[in-house]
This record gives sequence, C-alpha cells and structure tokens, in this order.
Amino acid sequence: MFFTNPGDSSTYYINSDEEALSDLNLISRKKDKTHSAPSIVVYVNEVALEGHNMSKLTPEYTDMSFGTISLQKGLNTITIQNRGGSFYLDAISLNNEINISNSDKQIIYEAEDCITQGCRVVSSDVPSKKIVGYNYPNSYIEYRFTCLERVQTYLALHISYNNPSAWLKDVISIVLNGMEINESSDSMLMNTGGYDNYVDVYAGRLTIPQGKSVLRIVSRTGNYNLDYFTLFNTSLSAEKSSAIMESENGILNQQKIYYQENASNQQITRHKQKGASGRYYIYCEEERYINITNVLSYVSLQNCYADDLFDMTLNSRVLNNENILIPGSSSVSHSQSVDFGSVLFLKGLNVLEFKDYEEEYYFDYCLLTI
Repeated sequence: MFFTNPGDSSTYYINSDEEALSDLNLISRKKDKTHSAPSIVVYVNEVALEGHNMSKLTPEYTDMSFGTISLQKGLNTITIQNRGGSFYLDAISLNNEINISNSDKQIIYEAEDCITQGCRVVSSDVPSKKIVGYNYPNSYIEYRFTCLERVQTYLALHISYNNPSAWLKDVISIVLNGMEINESSDSMLMNTGGYDNYVDVYAGRLTIPQGKSVLRIVSRTGNYNLDYFTLFNTSLSAEKSSAIMESENGILNQQKIYYQENASNQQITRHKQKGASGRYYIYCEEERYINITNVLSYVSLQNCYADDLFDMTLNSRVLNNENILIPGSSSVSHSQSVDFGSVLFLKGLNVLEFKDYEEEYYFDYCLLTI
C-alpha cells in the first residue's frame, strides 16, 4: 500500500476475545533514497500513540516496533495515517514474537521475561545480560502464550550446570498445561564448568493445543542457571530428507532483515559487522551425514573464500570453510548456491551457527539434505 498525500490512511479491524496487551509492528519502507522519512500517526481505538516516528525508515522494507498496545474485548481498530511524505506499507503485525505457530521461525524466549516463582533474575555476562538463577528445588519459571492452531515443536534450553553430570529429567521438569513432558529422559545435562558457561540442551517435543497454554520449567535439584529457551521446528529424518532454513528465521545477533523480491520467501539478511551471528536449531532422529548448501550473494567484482566472510560452527565445533569459493555477484538479488559439503550431525539437538567477519554479504537460506 502506497501513502503519498497528507491525510491518507488505512484502518485495520481486530476482534479480541478479551482485554489484552499486544506488540504492534509495521513493515514499511520510504519511497527511495532521495525522499526524507515520512511523518505518520498511529491510532489504536481512535487514540493516538505518542512518542513514535519514522526517522529510521530506509528504502528497504524493515520491521519497525511501535511498542505495546492495549486491546479491548471485542472490536478494535488500528489506523495508520500519513502526515507528510511518501512511504510503502506492507503489513502490520501483532504479537510478532509471542504467539507460537508451526512456522520455521526460531525465537528466543528470555527466562527473565517469564513469571518467576522461587528463583531470581540476576545480571550476567551472557549476551542477553540477564539470567534466572538461584533455582532451588520446586522453583520455576512460567511462560503463558496463545496458539492460533495446534502446534508441534521442539524445546531447547540454554543453560549452565555446576554439578556432576545427570539426566535432564532428574534436574528439571518440563510441564505443559499441567502435564509433565517425559521425552527429555534421554538428554544428559553435563557439567558446564561453572555457572557462567552455557550450553544448549534438548528438552523434548511439545504438542501444544490451539488456544491458551502454560509452559513451566520446574527445578528438581537446582545447581543451574537458565538464560533462555527456544522453540524450533526444523528437523530431519528418513522420511523428511531435506530442510530449508531461511536466514531471517534464525536467532539473529546484529543482522538486519531486508525484503528482496528475488529471494526465497522474499527476505534476506545483511551481514557486515564483525562478531554478528546467526544461530539455527535442527533436530535429527539419527546421527547421520548431512549436506549443507548456503545460498548467498557477495556483491563484488572479485570472488572470495567462505572463511573470509564467516566461521560456520556445528555444536560449537568450527567447520572447515577453507578453499570453498564464493563467487562475486553483480547485485544483491543475484544469489549463488555454494556447496559446503557433508557434515556429521548428532542424534537429537544440533546447533548450526554463522559468525561474521567484516566483509559484507547477503544470506538468503541454508539447505540441508540427507
């Protein structure tokens, strides 16, 4: 939708079953580089939101947050009105990172954002800066959410553990809607060498019904800190021999998502900052070799090698990127498929991560094939 005249507006109607808080995001872009950022006002139930502007809008579609809004029970209206300038609006989204679905998007749920009982939120050196610690027996965190459909998903915990190795089920109980999830019984929680060293541990597969749900992570013995948990859907098995992981669906650190018509799913991520990373969770039913193909564009007249762009790690082990040639591309939209060869994935949880250097490139997706 294109807004060009002052006073142009669009109104969306949302019916809510109850009073609720929701995150509001707008996916939009300004007309082009020569145009200044537009001025808009957003009304929720005819009340203007204060303290928001479009000064950071770029010629590429970006997802801009307008904060938390209050929805009343019954019919609600959200109106976007142009005050001046030109811009394109692609979509609005509510609860962009709250509602859970069967999509392949992987989202971190910070433990400190949950309801805590008997444990404490404390500062830490982890990237998120806060963790839930002092997890005594019977303490727990509780996360409440809504599913618009029945969902099957996998659960991973980012956790530190300072005690002799034990089965995860003997340290933590996973409870969904009052029912304990027993699938984590074959996951071992190893001593991480201190409370500041974190690892990812598989905690079971969840079948979540449509509607409201409550997920509890309950301490049995303590002796651990919990940074965050992740719900993810990417899996490989004899029946499902391939999987596409869209770059924008990973857990991103400092990358920006861009909309690109020629890209898979019309989205790519831009990489140019040293230390930035993208993380992807994969569940494998059996240990097996899996081929990795990355689709990306390196906009340059010259070719380069993969290890000039990023390190690729699987389960914290650096994979060999040397001598893998990345062809130069004439534009961002000209992505290249690059074969990174066959790599041994473990049975259960696997974490594939890309850690960037300073060379700029654009990542479309990663293809995994058995």
